[in-house]
Amino acid sequence: MDPFVIRIEHRGLVHSLHVKVAGREEGTLAVDRRVLLTPTQWQAVQQRLDAARFWTMDRFFASRNLSYLDGASWLFEGGRDGRYRMVSIHSPDPKGPARAIHELGAFLLELSGIPMAEDTLY
Repeated sequence: MDPFVIRIEHRGLVHSLHVKVAGREEGTLAVDRRVLLTPTQWQAVQQRLDAARFWTMDRFFASRNLSYLDGASWLFEGGRDGRYRMVSIHSPDPKGPARAIHELGAFLLELSGIPMAEDTLY
């Protein structure tokens, strides 16, 4: 899978998800789209953020000072009440302590419409 970014915004009553997937050639995008979220989908995102304890968890979640040879770096950023929050985690285990973060990422990927087999999400 090529590198990708999923960004969620909410402005007033509008909740949207922005998806960008890097193209094969430098400086190009294979995907660049916006998806409007329903109130139910927005609520589901909020629930998953809360389940993952995004706003309070260790921002380096067990990745501190470690080097990896394989896997994927997941970076979550958010803003709330004028404050910025970032959480970095390497290949969150869907069955381990980072399960809720993995579920959040998988849900955002599902909402984005980017096709990916479950066994390739790491």
